[in-house]
Amino acid sequence: MSDQLEHGTLSVSFDQLAIDSESYFEKAEAALTNVQREENWQRFERDHFWAGLPPNLREEAISLAERLISLAGVIAPAVRNAPLASEADQRDLVTGTKAMRAALLLRRFNSWTTEVLHDEGTVLGVQPAGQSDNQTCSPETARRTFADWKETISAILDLVSASRSLGPVGELDVTAPARYRPNTAFIMMSMDKSKHELIDVADAVKQVFELFDIRAVRADDIEHEGKMWGQVLQSRILPSWAFQR
Repeated sequence: MSDQLEHGTLSVSFDQLAIDSESYFEKAEAALTNVQREENWQRFERDHFWAGLPPNLREEAISLAERLISLAGVIAPAVRNAPLASEADQRDLVTGTKAMRAALLLRRFNSWTTEVLHDEGTVLGVQPAGQSDNQTCSPETARRTFADWKETISAILDLVSASRSLGPVGELDVTAPARYRPNTAFIMMSMDKSKHELIDVADAVKQVFELFDIRAVRADDIEHEGKMWGQVLQSRILPSWAFQR
């Protein structure tokens, strides 16, 4: 990995993928000139445009998508280990990869965050976060989407490259031990077993997390010997306000 970063081959490979994808989109546009466009795209099937592509262009798109996923798998740990990159950059890489892959397949990628449904202060329920590529996308729109995300990820790769100039700090491997334990959360709140209302609050928080398949614990749920916070740190469970799925 260090040799790849040192010689800038990640950026070169990503740029070449973008060039090859641009050529594909040009051919897709030409091949689909007679396919109805998406003035009312929501009424079209997901593969409205994909179905009109000649077999050779479908094969080219699938090959490009496989290259993209493979390259993203190499870029991801580089971004995670780069001191100048943030968790937001890691999320952009994931979202961008999915959006670019969907664009190659002439689909529109959408994602949404958790939404609390309420009415005049009364909580009615929770709409979980999710994602989908079940909507069609014209080759023109897909081309623009791909290009926009290409610029975003290229900027992230610039941060990775710049991190190397930091010397030993930029070469630190922060992948082990893990920063967090997935699907867990740590509840930070007052604890007094004589106050039943606090137990009720903790139980309510745990139930909400269970809706998202996340196990939430409070410090007194963790078996420990000696100093409690030593066990809390050892468990690597994040606070409830900073959990990671």
